[in-house]
Amino acid sequence: MDLWKFLLISFILFAGCISNDDVIPGNYSKVEVKPVNEMEYATFIYINVFRTHNGIDKVKLDPLLSEVARNYSRLMIRKNFFSHYYRGKDVKYRVNSTGYGFFSLGENLAELSGDCYDLELARKAVDLWSKSPAHRFVMENRIFDRVGIGVYCEGGLNAITTIYAQTCLNKTLHLVPDQILMVVPDSQPNSTRVLYIKTQGNCEYKQYVFPLEKQDSYFFYETPHEIIKKYKLPIGIALHSPFECSVTLEFCYLNDLE
Repeated sequence: MDLWKFLLISFILFAGCISNDDVIPGNYSKVEVKPVNEMEYATFIYINVFRTHNGIDKVKLDPLLSEVARNYSRLMIRKNFFSHYYRGKDVKYRVNSTGYGFFSLGENLAELSGDCYDLELARKAVDLWSKSPAHRFVMENRIFDRVGIGVYCEGGLNAITTIYAQTCLNKTLHLVPDQILMVVPDSQPNSTRVLYIKTQGNCEYKQYVFPLEKQDSYFFYETPHEIIKKYKLPIGIALHSPFECSVTLEFCYLNDLE
């Protein structure tokens, strides 16, 4: 291959900027999820090599996000454009329309000329992203735990889309004796989701999980403090202790179980 042509663009979205009105209901079980190809997997490996080299936890390869990414790469090639936006819609719209649960999203794009699905282009794309401050910020962001990678090529032009997602939220909470602390995770879609909820503290405490429309009646008393369950969202979590102590909360969308 004698010519490298590349275009790069990055995008990051923090879920704190999303309201429930922005969420588009959907059922991602309707999306046909295909296995990743060799170039997509190579890109995934190079991304995690970069992250571990910089002391950052690896991301897991997500098949649904990869399908969303692949469809967008195909769209960019077929419609001859290169942007995070198509008809005014961004990555948030594309992921929300599948019903995928997340707290934050990031996206890196690249177009590289060369042989279609050449594995060397995977290394080249990650190298180029690492040298661009905006792309590096997305690729090495510690909040992300999942990545989807989609590559599509026609006529020697390879479009690469990577979608990063934060699917778990971790908080340290301070309990005050005989007061109820209520936690409502941001940006919950109005849908039914499988969740993993875990709390752990250095004192005795009670935990309640409840739908927000019934927040005056904490009738979902959960014990032990580690739950995998399908809930109608949005929900809140209430904690109560007769002692002063700290409790860690982990709240995750288990998209793989939908």
